[in-house]
Amino acid sequence: MAGALENMAKPGESWRTKEQVLIDLANALHFSADALERNRKGHLAIEQWQRLFVRRFLHPLLIVASFLLGPFGIWILIGCLSGSGLTESLDHVLYVTFQPKQLFQEHGTLVSGLILAVTFGGFVMGLRKAMHVPMGLYFDLIERKVIAKEGRVEGREEQVFRTEGRDPIESYFFDLKTERFEVTSAAVQALDNGAAYIVYILPRSRVLVSIEPRVADGIALAS
Repeated sequence: MAGALENMAKPGESWRTKEQVLIDLANALHFSADALERNRKGHLAIEQWQRLFVRRFLHPLLIVASFLLGPFGIWILIGCLSGSGLTESLDHVLYVTFQPKQLFQEHGTLVSGLILAVTFGGFVMGLRKAMHVPMGLYFDLIERKVIAKEGRVEGREEQVFRTEGRDPIESYFFDLKTERFEVTSAAVQALDNGAAYIVYILPRSRVLVSIEPRVADGIALAS
């Protein structure tokens, strides 16, 4: 990562200093020196806010909306392709939604049953996906507060094996005392495993936003 963090690196060494570990972790977890400084003061940096909002909140919310509204969009599109205007198709879909008898009168039992099954299936999947929308993260993004925890951090890799010879599902974590944070494989590789760190997280969702090694006197590394 370019900038102040890179200036801490000490070239020519075969082992990594704490400064180099910090650079590797910053690259793997995508936080800058400025963001780390904001986290030390208890605040979420704007670049971190934007990334978390898009990837961890907005993206799951759009998936929920696609399942809930997708079937209705399909029926509106079919109406438009059959010659009806957009407004007319929308009005018709809304009408038969609240008057299902009209649906059976127009399309018969088989086709109407298929329409209802697809719509109901999308609704059920949307509700299931909605259970995974991180509402705690929503309130963390509003407050933009960051808290710090200290301790030794262990990197973990877990595999879930699947049938029919398919590749296993791999997950990577940082373990700090009783807490676990999901990270990437690059973050686990960047970690000096078992060393002491300061971990910066969001208070409600417990999402890790940055991490830095501790030095011997207990003072965090300068950016």
